[in-house]
Amino acid sequence: MDVQQLSDQSNNPMKGHMPPGSYFYDQWNRFDKILVTQNLVDGSSMDVEPETFRVVAADYLLTNQQGVLRPIRYNFFANSPAEARPSDHLPVVVKLHLPD
Repeated sequence: MDVQQLSDQSNNPMKGHMPPGSYFYDQWNRFDKILVTQNLVDGSSMDVEPETFRVVAADYLLTNQQGVLRPIRYNFFANSPAEARPSDHLPVVVKLHLPD
């Protein structure tokens, strides 16, 4: 099961505050996913919390190109880690509920 789809159906308070995907190439794409099996959404033990799903879009990961915020692309020609920049994919995260 795709956790972002579960999040879309949940009461995720960040729905309107995240980009619609984790990768941008001419448009936002849901390229990076967190996939879980049915036993992580059935409420029987450890479960994923879909309302905590986030596409991490911190300012230092984004650039403004022609009025559109996009992930900063990796610089393959960099001479240092600072010049290399992060990946052109934004991180995706979700919390897991652990039973007592």
